[in-house]
Amino acid sequence: MLPGLFTIQPIVIVAWSLSYEMAFYLVLPPLVAALRLRRWPAGLRVAAMLGAVGLMLATDWAHGRMAMFAAGMLLVETMPALVALARRGPWLDLAAGAAVLLCGTLLLAGPGGQVSFLGLFLAGFLLPAAAFAGTGPVARGLAWRPLRWLGNMSYSYYLSHGLALEVTFRALRLAGAGAGVTGLGEAAWWVLLVPAFLATLAGSVVLFLAVERPLSILPAGAARRSMPVSGMAAAE
Repeated sequence: MLPGLFTIQPIVIVAWSLSYEMAFYLVLPPLVAALRLRRWPAGLRVAAMLGAVGLMLATDWAHGRMAMFAAGMLLVETMPALVALARRGPWLDLAAGAAVLLCGTLLLAGPGGQVSFLGLFLAGFLLPAAAFAGTGPVARGLAWRPLRWLGNMSYSYYLSHGLALEVTFRALRLAGAGAGVTGLGEAAWWVLLVPAFLATLAGSVVLFLAVERPLSILPAGAARRSMPVSGMAAAE
C-alpha cells in the first residue's frame, strides 16, 4: 500500500491509488479540524479546493493525481446548485456528454500532462453530477442494472483486471493457442476482446465477494442508518 507515494516497486501496478487513498484519509480529517473547514461558507470551501487543484497543476506536483479527490468534494459542495440546474433543462447531461468526449479525445490523442488531466477532472466531476443530481438520460443509463452491478465491484475490477489478463494470455501460450492468435495481427484484439473481458469479470467477482464486500461494505440496514436524509431520498 506504499508504492505510488514512494518509489517502491509495486506487486500490483495499479495499487498506487491505494497509497493515495490512504494518504488522503489520514491527512484530510486533521486538516479539516485544524482549519475549521466545516465553519467556512460553501463558496469559500469551493474556492479553496479549486485553488489547491490549480496549485498542483501549476507546480506540476509529482502526485498531482491527488487533485482528483477534489472532484468528489466539489460535487458534494455544489449538489444543491446542480440539482437546481438539472431542473431547468438538459444542460447537465449535455455538459457531461461533452466532458466525456473531450476527456476521451485528450487521453487517446491529446498532449498529455496537465491538459489531459483537466479533461479527466471535468469528466470526473460532470458525469457523476449528471448521474446524482439529474434525472435525464445519463442518470437513467447509469442506473441500468448491469452497469450498477459492475459499478458496485468496480474497485475490485480495477485492482484485479491486469492480473486476470496476464493469466489469460499465459494460459493461451501454454495451450499453444497464442501463436494462432498472434497470426491474426490486429484482428486478434477484437477476437480476444469478449473472452478477455469475461475473464477479468470472473477474477473481479472472486475478489469482490471474498474480500471487498464482507470487509468494507456496510450491510444494507446499517448503510441506510448512516446515510443523510438527502442521500436516502436520492437512493430511493
